[in-house]
Amino acid sequence: MIEFFALAFVFFLILLGSNLYHSLLLMRLEKSDSPHLQKQKVIKTNKASPLVLITILFLLIIASLVVVFLLSKNILLVYVGLVTFAMLTISVYFLAASSHRFIISLFISTLLILVQLFFKIPALGNLLIILGYLGVTAYIMQSKILPPKIILVLFIFYALYDLMGVYVIPLQPALADKAINDIFPPAIQIGQTLLGNGDLLFALLMTAFLRVYYGLSTSLTGAFLFSLPLGLLGVFAKLFPWMNITVPYLVLMTPLFLGIVAWHERKA
Repeated sequence: MIEFFALAFVFFLILLGSNLYHSLLLMRLEKSDSPHLQKQKVIKTNKASPLVLITILFLLIIASLVVVFLLSKNILLVYVGLVTFAMLTISVYFLAASSHRFIISLFISTLLILVQLFFKIPALGNLLIILGYLGVTAYIMQSKILPPKIILVLFIFYALYDLMGVYVIPLQPALADKAINDIFPPAIQIGQTLLGNGDLLFALLMTAFLRVYYGLSTSLTGAFLFSLPLGLLGVFAKLFPWMNITVPYLVLMTPLFLGIVAWHERKA
């Protein structure tokens, strides 16, 4: 029971970190020369953004293939390392205040990834993934690349996929690859209780969605509500200790998220 409550608290802090990242990102934009809509606090798509992202992707492919593959010769590890490196670089890039932020973001990401490859620190692996998620989710929502209705459909679709992934479809081989799990943990774990990175990613996307479209207070409310089922699962585990509780957590979060959105739309 304590493990569930501890994981719920960590989960809540991460979702709070999403709001903090958004605030820092908006402050960074207000001080920069990048075109943006100050009144709506939204990143405005500009000609430089696709070029920057394409360049980052190109360089990370080279770096990942050369460094990671030579160290492990594990193509799945290359893929996971590539994605993590990309997200981390983007996350640092949008917050860096220097005019050389592109170089700085590449340097920081490369250094952290190399440290993790050599020392395999579980907490650092989780931290790299979380930091990467923060940047990517903030960028996706703030830039409004996808219409809100499309995003809502994707949330529902992935919740159903998550339900099948737990009870119907066997785990993918990559999830059982120890070489990958030792470097980039597939979940945030406290004791025997864990929360998958997929659930974390979509929780951050939902929190970012609420922040962009409904404001800070709604996003904080969502962060609390998304964390609450973990505590309730802890109570359930205490009452029924003989049961093995395996729950697709996104299935619990999605109705809460849709309820918040429906309440705001009805209120408007």
